[in-house]
Amino acid sequence: MEVAAPPPPLPLLPDFNPGIRCFLDARFRSAADLATAADVEAEIRGRCSELEALVSDLSVRIYEAAAAYSSCREAAGLALRGVRVGLGALKASISTGIGEEVEVGTEKMQFEQLPALASEVARVEMVREYAGEYRSSEIRFPLCLRF
Repeated sequence: MEVAAPPPPLPLLPDFNPGIRCFLDARFRSAADLATAADVEAEIRGRCSELEALVSDLSVRIYEAAAAYSSCREAAGLALRGVRVGLGALKASISTGIGEEVEVGTEKMQFEQLPALASEVARVEMVREYAGEYRSSEIRFPLCLRF
């Protein structure tokens, strides 16, 4: 005949969590309460089952929230990329002074050409001023004094 192994030793009282100690103290106040141990076990199992269902429900809700966040994040990213492209095109169209759409990649090239464009505008302005002075000098003289 085999001898059954002895049950594992019970933990010492200081090893118990204070919450567990309070629970056991409330359920087992006297030696007579030990007869209700099966009921306490059923109550504990019921609570564990409820908690497992709650954890499962929370897992599903977290997964759904993460999926919704991911979807919103992707949509927001696409919208922000569209805004960035639109702002780049707006900046490029303002800097070029033309109303047509310009690709964002050409901004650097246009910026590098800005000094040459500025000197050309200054040259045209100088020619206009010279031509304006010439015309105004014609207007000042009477018709009979023109050469």
